[in-house]
Amino acid sequence: MEPIRVQCYSGHKANERPFRFVCEGIEIEVKDILDQWMAASKESGQPASDYFKVRGSDDHDYLLRHEKGSDRWFVANRW
Repeated sequence: MEPIRVQCYSGHKANERPFRFVCEGIEIEVKDILDQWMAASKESGQPASDYFKVRGSDDHDYLLRHEKGSDRWFVANRW
């Protein structure tokens, strides 16, 4: 999985929520944040991450994953 470039709103904390990202060379605005959660599971071997299920300006839904330790973003899924 390749990291993606994400622009975020930063309020009380850095990278509070995404508002724009680039996927496969196309810039996509976040129209709606449908859900968000945090996962920190040492058992799975995955780093602590924030997840955002968003609706993009291209009318697709995306699951964006932000790895907190490395500050990298990924598209975990697209519908």
